[in-house]
Amino acid sequence: MAPEGEGVVSVWLWVLILVLTAIPIVNLLSLVTLAFFVQNQNLQNYGKASLIVIVIPTTFFWLLRYLSG
Repeated sequence: MAPEGEGVVSVWLWVLILVLTAIPIVNLLSLVTLAFFVQNQNLQNYGKASLIVIVIPTTFFWLLRYLSG
């Protein structure tokens, strides 16, 4: 038996997640919710990975912009 919160994620939930992550500002709130407040480990990992993919390039961009004047 799978641990609690480890059920299969439905296609419709993935569609909803993809739609929400396509909307500016809402995407950050959605990903933070997935990363830290959802019980399903697969959704948590997706949220954390997506936040990393957003934060690292954004930080790099602003660092280069600051250093270049």
